[in-house]
Amino acid sequence: MRRSLPALLAVLALALPAVARADADPASDTLYTGRVFLPLSGKVSPRLARELDAVTLEAERAGRPVRVALIAAPMDLGGVPQLFGKPTTYARFLAGELQFVYPDKVLIVMPQGAALGDHARLVANPDVLEAKVEPGPDGLALTAIGLVRKVAGVGGPPDQSSGVSPFVWVAAGLAAAILIGAGILLARRSRAQ
Repeated sequence: MRRSLPALLAVLALALPAVARADADPASDTLYTGRVFLPLSGKVSPRLARELDAVTLEAERAGRPVRVALIAAPMDLGGVPQLFGKPTTYARFLAGELQFVYPDKVLIVMPQGAALGDHARLVANPDVLEAKVEPGPDGLALTAIGLVRKVAGVGGPPDQSSGVSPFVWVAAGLAAAILIGAGILLARRSRAQ
């Protein structure tokens, strides 16, 4: 029994910080390795969840990573519900919790506003601080998608068109112009003969 006591104490010492962290802040547990924390209190549509994941992956691949926490209600903050409604305070808090495992920006979007943290500091990004947050969990996601694009300088506005690339339209226009020009040229030559 005496020999196993130090081993048992070592295991408990390693397990306690993980248990304490899990109870305190669900977003930090998710963002420890993931790019996006979705609210526990409300469901984000699968399409917007995929789009948010894709834009954060694009930012990461571009070398400008941004991790995102969507906080819809106090329960999404676990053991720190008093930070609900205070996106700037929570951004500093969450960025501080993650600073030793993730060295870049953390975007917080709450119904009351958005904030950007980096190494336990607030990043005074005007796009983020002046953002108008759309209502509901989907609104949080839409706001976050737009802000990640601005902060990381990736992608463009959400595509509301048919999904056809602008280059296809330009090429089709050029092809039509060439065909019309060729038709006019052929018509003139046939009249001249």
